[in-house]
Amino acid sequence: MAKAIITIIILMGLTVSGFILYMLLGMQPKETPQPDINVGKPNTLTKEEAQQIAGNTKNCTMAGIPSHQDIFYNENTKTWWIDIERMPELENDGCNPACVISEVTKNVEVNWRCTGLIQN
Repeated sequence: MAKAIITIIILMGLTVSGFILYMLLGMQPKETPQPDINVGKPNTLTKEEAQQIAGNTKNCTMAGIPSHQDIFYNENTKTWWIDIERMPELENDGCNPACVISEVTKNVEVNWRCTGLIQN
């Protein structure tokens, strides 16, 4: 009989310990995802700032002259796309490059937008 009582006490102790652990671990605050702070806000990089960045970036200026007229802002990707005016001898390579500036990271790259079509 004493053995049965000791067994019941041990099982009750284990059950209570398990419940306490469950409560401690289960009651931790859940990490909520952070909302995108730029959603619904106007772009933070102006057209003029994007033009200045393009004009001062070597990989854009090596491809040609960043346009002052053909500029597009893509709200989905939060990037400015500035067409690059090419030198006449390079215009027949089937590419229509643009200088792409990320509003978020300020990274700059040339998107060559090549069609594969080579004109004679």
